[in-house]
This record gives sequence, structure tokens and C-alpha cells, in this order.
Amino acid sequence: MDSQTDSLTDTHADADEPRRNGAHLDRPDDLAREQFSISDLTSEFGCTARALRFYEDEGLISPARVGLTRVYSKRDRARLAWIMRAKNVGFSLTEIREMIDLYDLDDGRVEQRRV
Repeated sequence: MDSQTDSLTDTHADADEPRRNGAHLDRPDDLAREQFSISDLTSEFGCTARALRFYEDEGLISPARVGLTRVYSKRDRARLAWIMRAKNVGFSLTEIREMIDLYDLDDGRVEQRRV
């Protein structure tokens, strides 16, 4: 195949295939779930369970526990989307934490606008 054919093939990739390593903030969960398993998020974001546990240890996400099972909320999913987007453009974890923590402030977004 030549390069033109290759690019045509790429543009006709399976539309049902989930995006990987992208930000999913503008795309709600297809199943309208309120909770997610670790495998749900690793599949959607193309990351490992180890990465999710690391982000939890770093305080970036905070899944609930049901026994030993982690249960992720819509908030965790949105924060993970920000983490993945920011990592893709080269932000450090410290910078990422500062950015996403701005959403937790209850100040009418005053600090978000200032930053």
C-alpha cells in the first residue's frame, strides 16, 4: 500500500473504537454510569491499573472502596481525563494537581480565572 492508501485506511478506522489517551471531558459516559471499575477506566483511557493506583496515592483521584474493590466516580473519571490530557502536553504531576484542584474550590471560579 502507498502512503495515500494508508491515510485513507486510517481515516476510516472503526468509529466505535474508544479514543485512547485523550480527554473525555466533552464526552459523557456512553452508558450514563455513575460509577466505574478500574477496568472501565483503564480501557477507556488506555492506561494501566498501576497508573490509576499511583494517581490515587498522589491524591489526584480518590475512588471509594467496596471491600478491596476500588469504585471510581464521575468526578474521578473527569479528573483522570484532565490528568491524561495534561500529561499528553507535558505538564508535571505537580502542575496537574494544581490545575485540577482549582475545580474543587468553592469560590465561584474566582481563583480559576485568576490563574
